[in-house]
Amino acid sequence: MSEGLRTNEISARNSKVPLAFGNLNANIGDHIGHFYETREEWKKSIVSFLVTGLEAGDKCVYFLDPGQGDQLEVALADASLLKD
Repeated sequence: MSEGLRTNEISARNSKVPLAFGNLNANIGDHIGHFYETREEWKKSIVSFLVTGLEAGDKCVYFLDPGQGDQLEVALADASLLKD
């Protein structure tokens, strides 16, 4: 492996990514989980997280329990992220 490639990999791993809540950042490749005490906390956190990623042009993947899709669609629509 070339030294330049290794340097780029190390640089990418050390890049900080905003998590969109609590002024927290993560390294590229980190796995992130969030626990919520209320439905409102869930909505506020996930919408902020997705808005930040989408505005940055990132691919966003979010896994839901069955039946939560409608709730997420409403929350995103309220944030003007979904179009009719």
